[in-house]
Amino acid sequence: MGGDHEARSQTIAHDLAEDILRIAAGRTDDLTDTGQAFLQRLLEADLPSTKVCQGLAIQNIAALTSDAADIRAAVNRLERLMTNPADATRAWSVLLADAALLIERRSARDALSIGRLLSEQGLGITLGDMRMPTVAAAARSAWTIENNSKFRIIGVGHALSLADAWIPVSCRVKLPETETETAGLQEAMRRYHGWNDRNVRDAKFIDPLTLGRFYRKAVVVAGPGIGKSTVLKRLAATYAFDNVPVARASLKSVATRMRDRGETFAEAFFQIALGDSPVPSAERLLPGPWVLLCEGLDECGSMQSAVAEGLLAYATAHPGARLVVVTRPVGYQPAALVEWRHYELTPFDDTSVTPNLASLLDEILRPSSRSLADSYAFVAEKIKGSKAGKLAARSPMLLSLSASLLARKATLTGRRGDLYRQIVDLIESEPSPRQTSSIAPGIRAWVLDFLGYQLTLHPLTTAQAVEDACASALSIDLSVPVLSAREKVDEAITHWKALGVIERLHHDGEQAFTFVHKTIGEYVAARYVLRLKEMARRTAFADMAQIPEWSEVLEFAATLGGATEVCQALLEAVEGDAGYKGVLQALAIAMDPLGSVPIKLRQDLISKTVELIQSPIRSRPTAETAKITNA
Repeated sequence: MGGDHEARSQTIAHDLAEDILRIAAGRTDDLTDTGQAFLQRLLEADLPSTKVCQGLAIQNIAALTSDAADIRAAVNRLERLMTNPADATRAWSVLLADAALLIERRSARDALSIGRLLSEQGLGITLGDMRMPTVAAAARSAWTIENNSKFRIIGVGHALSLADAWIPVSCRVKLPETETETAGLQEAMRRYHGWNDRNVRDAKFIDPLTLGRFYRKAVVVAGPGIGKSTVLKRLAATYAFDNVPVARASLKSVATRMRDRGETFAEAFFQIALGDSPVPSAERLLPGPWVLLCEGLDECGSMQSAVAEGLLAYATAHPGARLVVVTRPVGYQPAALVEWRHYELTPFDDTSVTPNLASLLDEILRPSSRSLADSYAFVAEKIKGSKAGKLAARSPMLLSLSASLLARKATLTGRRGDLYRQIVDLIESEPSPRQTSSIAPGIRAWVLDFLGYQLTLHPLTTAQAVEDACASALSIDLSVPVLSAREKVDEAITHWKALGVIERLHHDGEQAFTFVHKTIGEYVAARYVLRLKEMARRTAFADMAQIPEWSEVLEFAATLGGATEVCQALLEAVEGDAGYKGVLQALAIAMDPLGSVPIKLRQDLISKTVELIQSPIRSRPTAETAKITNA
């Protein structure tokens, strides 16, 4: 048996080594049987045999205890490769033991798996000569981990470790939705804001960090504020830690390069994903198979089909590659990728709110040495009895904002309007992500309030129309030319998009703005109405009182100091079912001791409520009347 191993080793070490040198010189005559077989495999794979062999060399290292000189030479070479030269001897031992297993299993390793083996043993590779695949792989992994290791929370002055502060979201298997292609913008918008509230029976849940592991081609559909970007960053760092070649890029940016520069999907993707990588041409030096993490297919607009075709083409050309595409439900056209495995990210359930907040709060306070003895008990007390606080914290975005507020010793109990006042104040206190900003925070806030009002009043208005209306109103308010106002509006919108407050949605060739969290939009809409002059404000409240969809805005307006005007408007709008519910809402507002509603108006509301309850049409008490009566 030992003789057979020795003969095979000599065949590789001598015969094939000589044949490779011969092929590299352009000669294919007089090859041994082994060389002929190797050449045939290159030709079958349609590879340029001469060029391939010019980059190959077989080196035989004697590794027996008696071959001390060869071992010392190998260790000396490893010293130049290791981050700590003193680890070279241990690295040699690891490689030697692994080589014995490879011989037994009749297997082999490439440069990437060698780097992974050493990394698993805690042996770092120096980031020196990037022409060496093992070095390049280590450099690429280190760079990827570094660029995906941190995330920021509004109101927290330092970045948090994604590995330590990671709050896993739920990920469930789903069927691709073909009806999204034909649904109108109104239905698409309704589905978008109701995405996180859907119930799916018999759902199969998976760990989101396993995306791409078992099903190599995956589409992840995620609703508003669910942490799409954070999931991809965590996934990138996880693959990089395993020394798997991974790249992450915005598909919107990929689409722009494909359109403007005529690049292929692969060219555009890797240029964006690896443009700042310390490894030049990493996608060619480290052929993979690669993991491609793609964000925002819905944002590609008219280029979505071309990008989807590029994804399919890459998957076909690289069957071992893993591709994970993340998209919003609005604007996603599933037909092209209908055969791919589909998943969806879901919000946290109510029972996980307190432990999630406690865990995140611990990480926020850790650098300041303000850690709590019992963070769970602290959080439980701060959100005790707060339905609004628990609902808000189901979303990763609002969870992080709630944790930021708790770190500032805020309380999440009390009225719903008080909670959202704290949230919006926190968001507005965040500096602009841009290095310099030419507009004052007050103008940014004005634009946000205007967007809230317009998008609540006309949710299906195109993005262009909203921008134009906002610029026109701002030009009047500031007494500046419309063009100057438009520049300020554009910068303000960019600011709020960067902070994750609003999004620009693409659907069936149309673009529209929406608030990531509709409730924040309703809160700032109320703030906008209260800034209007008295007559305009009364008219606005009168109009809103007629429309049930504005009830949240009215509730927020009451919390912000407009309780009397809101109650008066609701009292005067008693017509039909909407008016009846409006009076009940007004009565609830009037009974709030913080509302400061005049006694006379309260008495009028009570009288009107009694009158409506005693009406033949209202002979049966409703849930609203029962709640108020019990109060």
